[in-house]
Amino acid sequence: MMEKQREAAEHDLPRSMRPSPITKTITVIVLVVALIYFLFPIYWAIIASTKTPSQLTSSNGLWFAVGLDQIPDAIATNYSKLMGWTRGQFWRWVLNSLIYSGVSALIGTIISVMAGYATAKFNFRGKVIAIGVVMGCMLMPVALLTIPQYSIFHALHLTNTMLAIIIPCCVSPFGFFLGRVYAQTSVPNELLEAARIDGAGEARIFFTIVLRLLAPAMVTIF
Repeated sequence: MMEKQREAAEHDLPRSMRPSPITKTITVIVLVVALIYFLFPIYWAIIASTKTPSQLTSSNGLWFAVGLDQIPDAIATNYSKLMGWTRGQFWRWVLNSLIYSGVSALIGTIISVMAGYATAKFNFRGKVIAIGVVMGCMLMPVALLTIPQYSIFHALHLTNTMLAIIIPCCVSPFGFFLGRVYAQTSVPNELLEAARIDGAGEARIFFTIVLRLLAPAMVTIF
């Protein structure tokens, strides 16, 4: 059924815009190559996790250094050594990384689209200055903020805590810029006015209407 729908959609296009068989073939080849390119590091990591340090340099980097029947034992040996070297903290480190990245990405995405939407669709005093400050932050090297950020978190007694990592990652000038551009082009003012006429509050409009329209931007920011 999906194939029929795809063919029907193609026939709806003018003949000059229909993809030729050669174009389709090239597109598939390019996508397959891109897929292999992005999956290859994962494949290599799985292969490397079964090897000893000496086998990493002496064996074929694209295949196992032991027989397929010995792979489970090789993996168990390597991971037992890993847990011993990290004193059993490896999975705790993995969990911390997931918390840092997941929470920061989620909060940062919401903040970016909210700030982008607000500056794109509302007029308020100091709006131009606020946009200029945020855009100026995109030109500032991250390393330049290391010492000031440490001083601030030290004064707030937040050093050596997760918040010291999560809070800076939640602020993304690029995410704000992308959210603002999407809000300007993807959220019609007529739709917002219609929702207000129907009695919807600004919070309801944002969370039930605007967020759905800004989904592409949110995926990119996240």
